[in-house]
Amino acid sequence: MALSVDDVLSRRLRLSPELADRGATVAPRVAAIMARELGWTDERCRTEVDAYLTTAAREYAVPGD
Repeated sequence: MALSVDDVLSRRLRLSPELADRGATVAPRVAAIMARELGWTDERCRTEVDAYLTTAAREYAVPGD
């Protein structure tokens, strides 16, 4: 039922708050797996990863970074 990279990494797996890079290294792989299952295009994968990284940076950034 997960339909976004953010949903998978932040909510389902809870990796965003746990990983030092907030999941940046695994986000493209997650998008590729989801693309196969959901029929996403390469553009949709890039959009999903970019949206995820933007949200993760905003939500988990350390003040002063």
